[in-house]
Amino acid sequence: MKLILLMASAFFMLFCSNNVDLTGTVDETGTGTPAAKVAGRVLDGEQKPVENAIVILHDQQDIQLSLELVTERLQQETYTDSNGFFQFDSVDTSQYYIEINDRDSLGSFSNTTIKSGDTMVTLNVTLTKMGVVDGTIKTSGRNNVSIYFFEINRVITLDLTGRLEPTRLPPGEYSVRLMDGDSLIPSFLDTSAINVVSGDTVFLSNIEVQKDSGMVLIPAKDSSFQMGSNNGLPDQKPVHTVSFTYNFWMDTTEVTQKDYLTIMNTAYNDFSPPAWDKGVGPDYGVYYVNWFDAVLYCNAKSKRVGFDTVYSYDSISGIPGNACQLNGLSVDITKKGYRLPTEAEWEYASRAGTQTDYYWESTSANDYAWDLSNSNGIQHAVATKLPNAYGLYDMAGGLWELCNDTYGRDYYAISSEVNPEGSIVGEERVMRGGGWNNETSVIGSAVRSKVTPDYIRYVIGFRVVLPE
Repeated sequence: MKLILLMASAFFMLFCSNNVDLTGTVDETGTGTPAAKVAGRVLDGEQKPVENAIVILHDQQDIQLSLELVTERLQQETYTDSNGFFQFDSVDTSQYYIEINDRDSLGSFSNTTIKSGDTMVTLNVTLTKMGVVDGTIKTSGRNNVSIYFFEINRVITLDLTGRLEPTRLPPGEYSVRLMDGDSLIPSFLDTSAINVVSGDTVFLSNIEVQKDSGMVLIPAKDSSFQMGSNNGLPDQKPVHTVSFTYNFWMDTTEVTQKDYLTIMNTAYNDFSPPAWDKGVGPDYGVYYVNWFDAVLYCNAKSKRVGFDTVYSYDSISGIPGNACQLNGLSVDITKKGYRLPTEAEWEYASRAGTQTDYYWESTSANDYAWDLSNSNGIQHAVATKLPNAYGLYDMAGGLWELCNDTYGRDYYAISSEVNPEGSIVGEERVMRGGGWNNETSVIGSAVRSKVTPDYIRYVIGFRVVLPE
């Protein structure tokens, strides 16, 4: 029975008024407010009475639905009699949802309002046979993978072989997403929807969790590092301690042209891609985009998977995603959604535990980065050099990467030690990492640069993060 308590909230809602005028009402003893009664009858698909179907009345005010927490308090339950009838004799005035089911079927309710002291008769409630989801996920060595059904906020844990026990679900379309422990696996947030049909079984197949996915989890929580460099320009000083209270996912590569087209074509009807001419192909980083374009990409990616949007704005000027401008922009990085990395997140991820100017030990950048010394004056596809210790490619060279922060030349002198978010004054935005047309001295982990949010160039791109 507990198997379908959570899913019921999406389908069976019974609302009892919270705002009833209680003046002058009395119960049998002459005081107080008389409770309501709820009664009805349950039929099967052939309109025959269903005996011993369970009817559960839940207090909606005690239901909390989130990825991390599912709590509920059972209000009342009863069973139908031989003629399919049920009744609750004493229902307090409150908000409820009602669940009706037998072993493998469920019923539905229309929204109904009752007043204190009245009887609400549901008449006939027809049970619908549930569908079944079955299958095996290729977990590639992970042993803590779960399936998350987004629409009903239900998580089902796989066994060690990746096997999903046959699971009953109400008919409908569901977005299948995968979790590793308590965290969503970002690369698999966009898995195709499945359609669960009444009485049928859907088999999940061809879903595989890769060891190296499109994002990696950066272990920043309760960690600290020395940000900045004494060997660099004045805006890299003073070196200061930065710590984080959270982990975050980060793209292993700069956003590719394939990624960009996939997200933006779906999200914005009037989108047209930039005229890329310095390296074209699905595995090339996106460029000729400005900070506003990158923000729209982040929002579109968040909406696609049901996350909050970090960036809000009043209107768009120009072509979305192609040198546009956002009017009335505000940023709230406390929201759970995709966004550009803060400057501190970017440097922490780039260093990957190092405190040297570069995240490699050798004196040559050739194995790790595309820069002026080896690029031959052209852009190259992403992930064609070695990654850093966190599995991030092209954090040095390749394309300059836009960050979320407003740039402040002297910001390091006043920066917060915990979760810094950048300067609160200024118009220019930070970019990091250097490009394929820069000297090696410009692509170090601490090097900072800046651009106005409407600026575009063939060596500027971005990657995104997602707080855990």
